[in-house]
Amino acid sequence: MNKKVIYGVLAVVVIIALIIGIYAVSNNNNNTPATQNIDLAALNGEIQVKGQYDQMSTMPIDKEVAKSVYEIEENQIEEIIGAMPMMNVHASMYVVIKATDGNVENVKSKLEAYGQSYEQQWERYLPEQYDLVKNRKIGTKGNYVYMIVAKNAGEVEALIK
Repeated sequence: MNKKVIYGVLAVVVIIALIIGIYAVSNNNNNTPATQNIDLAALNGEIQVKGQYDQMSTMPIDKEVAKSVYEIEENQIEEIIGAMPMMNVHASMYVVIKATDGNVENVKSKLEAYGQSYEQQWERYLPEQYDLVKNRKIGTKGNYVYMIVAKNAGEVEALIK
């Protein structure tokens, strides 16, 4: 009888230790990306080449453009890179924003809203470009929020993740 009690107590202790360990590991993983910094200047060059934006007529996206196009207030943006078409002959574009603390979800929702309106804009225009917009990638990595419209949006997204 005593051995059964001892084994039972040991089993409970092992289970509790496993639960604490799993919680600690998952809690560490959730905090790591938020503290991570991305070299946006280097990333900008990689995206330009990988997404073939360097072969298109684009203009850079800065805080002023983000405010007028995406309706994101400048005080919600710590850093920003991106390129958008100068004329509506192609839909390919990208923007990566390092949001100020506490503004990641707001910035993401602004990009999602813009993505929907951008899709409506291309809906009746050029079918190939419309498909690019429909397959856009919007996401976050820590304090960074991004939107990518490109033929190889998944490959460009991998540069960020």
